Amino acid sequence: MFTPPRRTGRVLTDQPDIPAGDVIFHIRHRPHPIFKPHNRPGGLSTTVKIRLSESLLGFNRVCFLHLDGRGIRIEVKKGERVIRHDEELIIRGEGMPIRGTGRKGDLYVKFSVEMPGESWASRQDVVDGVSTMNTAAVIGLTE
Repeated sequence: MFTPPRRTGRVLTDQPDIPAGDVIFHIRHRPHPIFKPHNRPGGLSTTVKIRLSESLLGFNRVCFLHLDGRGIRIEVKKGERVIRHDEELIIRGEGMPIRGTGRKGDLYVKFSVEMPGESWASRQDVVDGVSTMNTAAVIGLTE
């Protein structure tokens, strides 16, 4: 038979003249401003905004702070690849602890590529720069 502890300070314990009952907790989950749970065990997901130039030319910067306060640096080297809108990068072992395993889940980073505004295409320096480019080289037909 279970014998609950006695009343000590503010900790409630068994009361001889009161029947046992259930304790009901109402938990209100507030969404985190940066992270969301991922459907994988211990997985976290977040979205990082990058400029179109970063998508095309690469970047190396701290993109956000992790839950423990560490800055998470993401590096994509110039010419390594082009990051597309909604593309996902997996950072292994940076998610939440997985219960009973001693391991951490993964962090899933989705990229949101910010496109230039309407006024960008109307700038003469941009139009001149793009029109002088070798189109075949740009799309990868020549080396």
